[in-house]
Amino acid sequence: MKRAPFGLSGILLLAAAAAAQTHTAPPRLERLDTGQAGARMSLQPLPIFQPAPELRPWRGMAVDADAQFAQSECGQSLPKAVGTNGQVLPFASPASAANTEVSLMKAFHDCFDIGAAIPGATLTAAEVELLRANFTTVTPENCMKPGPVHPEEDRFNFAPADALVELARTNGLTVNGHTLIWHQQCPAWFFRDGDRPASRERVLQRMRAHIAAVAGHFAGQVKSWDVVNEALDDGEAYLRPTPWLAHIGEDFIAEAFFAARKADPGAELYYNDYNLERPAKRAKALRLIRDLQQRGAPIQGIGIQGHWQIDRIPFDDLEAAILAFHAQGLQVMITELDIDVVGRQASGADLQQREQSADPYADGLPAEVQQRLADQYARLFALLLRHRDKISRVSFWGLHDGRSWLNRWPCRRTNHPLLWDRALQPKPALFAVLALRSREQP
Repeated sequence: MKRAPFGLSGILLLAAAAAAQTHTAPPRLERLDTGQAGARMSLQPLPIFQPAPELRPWRGMAVDADAQFAQSECGQSLPKAVGTNGQVLPFASPASAANTEVSLMKAFHDCFDIGAAIPGATLTAAEVELLRANFTTVTPENCMKPGPVHPEEDRFNFAPADALVELARTNGLTVNGHTLIWHQQCPAWFFRDGDRPASRERVLQRMRAHIAAVAGHFAGQVKSWDVVNEALDDGEAYLRPTPWLAHIGEDFIAEAFFAARKADPGAELYYNDYNLERPAKRAKALRLIRDLQQRGAPIQGIGIQGHWQIDRIPFDDLEAAILAFHAQGLQVMITELDIDVVGRQASGADLQQREQSADPYADGLPAEVQQRLADQYARLFALLLRHRDKISRVSFWGLHDGRSWLNRWPCRRTNHPLLWDRALQPKPALFAVLALRSREQP
């Protein structure tokens, strides 16, 4: 078995720290079991694990110098720490794990870009360092959407987006523009002439002018654009009933792509949506792709958003979607990845009661849920690695748990959907993902 150049020593540190947090007299860490007996690998002796100040009762706990690892089938489960007494130790993400050298982008540098959505240039210095060390590209969460950037017909607000682009440039990151056309966060002025609905010609002219101004402003600075976002219907209809569809017609999507290409000939142009892996919506997406291609519209890629729940990731449907979209000649991307650990059960209770009852992990994520989250991320990335020749980018919707939109939607609660926690510390899910690549490295 091949020697791992990164990540596995970090997993050892995490496991040792977890033992320190969980047992007053912890057994020494003997190995990591990944679910399949057979090939084993020895690492160089690891240094004495020095716990963070909050772990001082167990200062000086050592990791076995000749620890060995059992290889598992790719992505089936997160390696489990096993002590000398045979007890399985839970993982944790202590502050001391921050010193472990890991880099998500370096691990996947020859597979696909690794991205994160950020709110703007308002990140802390520590967040910028996390971003620079682990990601190759950023997506603005809001500041390039029609409402924030073009609030009135004769007024643009480019300052927040300009600052984000400069932050990316300074730190060697590319930018995926998000998004030129969307039915939400879109000012009503696009569709009105005074107190009357605007004509098709007027709305089409405004859409073209908006795209020309925004994509033109960032031409040469933005690598790619989500040209149209979430235009497909979730029900029986083909396209979502939006003001764009009502005023222009079905060809508004093709017209948006033509305008984007004219404004920035060098940018890559994508369609972005959620639930595209589901068979019914996938069929609509394929219909849209073929329609755009027949019209000569310059669509180059499709973004599968990837907002999934921890026990409801449709792996088989996702794989089928990747294959189907790639067969149409498109780049495939996972554009807004997170894994919701709380759930989204509907409730008839008032919002305040729902918020109070739907926040089970306000004090942190239990070890068992950490393990499930890590298992799901490992299985997901194993699938993505199998299709690395078809996938050009995997972007997370948020930099760390504290920045996730799932802390606010569908109601306020404490969610833990990403690979770094609120203290910017790596979670077991990160090391589960890194372990997939470590087994492939020479």
